[in-house]
This record gives sequence, C-alpha cells and structure tokens, in this order.
Amino acid sequence: MAPTALPPFLRPMASFPATANAFLASLEKSQREDGSSFWHLTPSPAPWATQALYLLHADELPNDARYSMARNLAEAFTYYESAEDAREHLGEIADALSTASMAEILAFYQENLSRLSLPDEYREEFGIDTAADTSSLLHLGYWLAVNRAGESLLCSIEQGMEEAN
Repeated sequence: MAPTALPPFLRPMASFPATANAFLASLEKSQREDGSSFWHLTPSPAPWATQALYLLHADELPNDARYSMARNLAEAFTYYESAEDAREHLGEIADALSTASMAEILAFYQENLSRLSLPDEYREEFGIDTAADTSSLLHLGYWLAVNRAGESLLCSIEQGMEEAN
C-alpha cells in the first residue's frame, strides 16, 4: 500500500526563518573571469525563489546589486521568528544594510541611472530637509531601495511558506 500525504492540518508548518534559509540556499556565489564575484540562482532553487527575485528587481533587468541585496536581506530575516517581526524591524534592517561606502552607493546608481529618482521618492514618502547634501540624499535613496526590496522579499517568503504548507 502506497503512503498517502498527510492532511494539511497534520503537516508541520514551515517557519519563517526556515523559509528565509530556503531562499538563501537557492543562491550561490560564483566568480567571473575578471575576478569579481556575484550571486545567482542555483540550478534547483526553491520553487518560489525565481519569482521572488523577479519581483525584487522592481522592473530592472537582473543585476548584481539586487541579487546581493536579496541575499543580505534573506540572511537578516533568518534571525526573526515571523514575517511580522521582520517587517516591524525592516527600517532597522535597511539601516544596517545601507551603510555602504560612497563608492558602493555611486556604483549602485551608476549601474542603473533610473535609480537616481530614489532620493526624490524618499523625500516624497518620508519628507526630509530640503537642505540635505547630495551624499545624504544618495544614501537615503539607497536605503529606500533596500527597504522596498525587503518588503518585496518578505511577501515572497510568506508566499513560500504558504506553498510549503
């Protein structure tokens, strides 16, 4: 007699940290011929991870900055017990992940010039002193990109949890 699947109410629930770890396991680091490294999907990613990365790229073509951002966010999320808990601390997570050097921030904007609208979007969404210097504005725009990517990934991890259950 073939074993039957357990009814949904008897199956163990997928935890938030375990699902964030499943996303992390769907990424691997490789090296280009020029010596630079980059993150990409493994040959067998979690079923929902591909869609998660697509959504996280927010109308951009696949790029190193977004893959790295996704990986760093997922790693941070593994320390939270629930999506609600991670969402509550998303601003702090974005603060920690957006402490990049000015060279990294400029590279982020150079990779896709449409990102130069992010500081203005931050200003509209959160309101800031109009006398803020350019460096601060660029950092705030980067923070906004990390925060939005975090929200996108949180939603995808929640979807991954639903699919696992």
